Amino acid sequence: MNYIKSINHITINTVDIEKSLWFYEKILGLPKLDFIDMDDHKLFYFDLGNGIRLELIEYQHKIAFANQHQQVGAYRHICFETDNMYELTSKLTENDISIIKQPSFVKKLGYYTMLIQDPNLVEIEFFSKTLKGK
Repeated sequence: MNYIKSINHITINTVDIEKSLWFYEKILGLPKLDFIDMDDHKLFYFDLGNGIRLELIEYQHKIAFANQHQQVGAYRHICFETDNMYELTSKLTENDISIIKQPSFVKKLGYYTMLIQDPNLVEIEFFSKTLKGK
C-alpha cells in the first residue's frame, strides 16, 4: 500500500526573509499565499501549483547552519520545471542571482538543467525540455 498521497509543502529556513520573499515572488513569480505568526517564528507561504506550497520560515532567534550540499544523508536541492529556461536565465543574471551551473542539455536525462542558489544558499535546479527564446 502506498501511504504517500502527495507533497504538501517544502520548507526553507531563511537567512534573510526580505531577500527570500523578493526572490520567490518577484524573480520566480510564485503567487504569495498566507502569512502566519507562530510567536517564535513566522511562516510565509507560496503556491507551487497542484496544491503544493513553499513554506519560508523566519525564526525570531537565528539558527546557525552549515552548508550541506555534499553531506551524505542530507537534503540536496529542489527542482522546478520551467517553460522558458532562456528567459529565466536572463532574469536571474539581471538580478545578480548566483548561477552555479549554466543551462545545458543533459543527454542521459533528455532535458536542459540549470543550478542556482537562492538567498538562503539553498540549491535550486530548473529543468526544461527546451531552452525557448534562443
